[in-house]
Amino acid sequence: MIEKLLEYQEIDKNLKRIEQDLAQNEDRKKALAAKNYIVEGEELAAKIDRKAEELINVFNKLSKTYQEYSKNINEYQDLVDSTEKEEEIVYLNKKINQDLNSIKNVEKDISALKAEIESTNKSFNDFKKRFMDAKADYAKYKENFDKYKESKADEIKKSEKELADLAKKIDKALLDKYNKKRGDRIFPIIVLLKGNMCSGCNTEVPLSDINKLKGENFIECENCRRLIIKKA
Repeated sequence: MIEKLLEYQEIDKNLKRIEQDLAQNEDRKKALAAKNYIVEGEELAAKIDRKAEELINVFNKLSKTYQEYSKNINEYQDLVDSTEKEEEIVYLNKKINQDLNSIKNVEKDISALKAEIESTNKSFNDFKKRFMDAKADYAKYKENFDKYKESKADEIKKSEKELADLAKKIDKALLDKYNKKRGDRIFPIIVLLKGNMCSGCNTEVPLSDINKLKGENFIECENCRRLIIKKA
């Protein structure tokens, strides 16, 4: 049974090599990086949109305030022109000067806001270009990777068929143990006893465990959890 599992592992080793090769493929990595940027970019675009909307609302409020002060000044000026009472003229001129000062402050706020709007607009345009580039990169690298992955399809299919055929000749409990360890990223799963050491992690195996290795028996390494067998 162990011999069949060793044969299974040898075929599986080739399949794992292909899996690692696909995982480390540069086009795949670049496609994933571009995709991550696109996902993050969509969130950033929403954030920029919200900021732009806030800035426009502030700008509209400032513009309205500016218009109100201007209207007040015109009304005060009309009153000044229509009265000859010195006290009223002094009072109205004081109100005009107050509103003129307020207008200057609003103008400063509007000027600063315009600069921030321009900066936000520039940031958005820069982001938009990078976003479009990322979409183009994703399409290009994904296409390259898909082609490369397709070139490995026959080899993968062949290995998977061989594994399926062998699986029928292996004890289900033993194969389940193998597959669980593979899922835990342990590989190779079956290793030889080398002297009194596990050849998977070079950890000394207790003598009591070594004595259990007879025939097709195996033990599990306490350190790396691999299945240790003794060379026939």
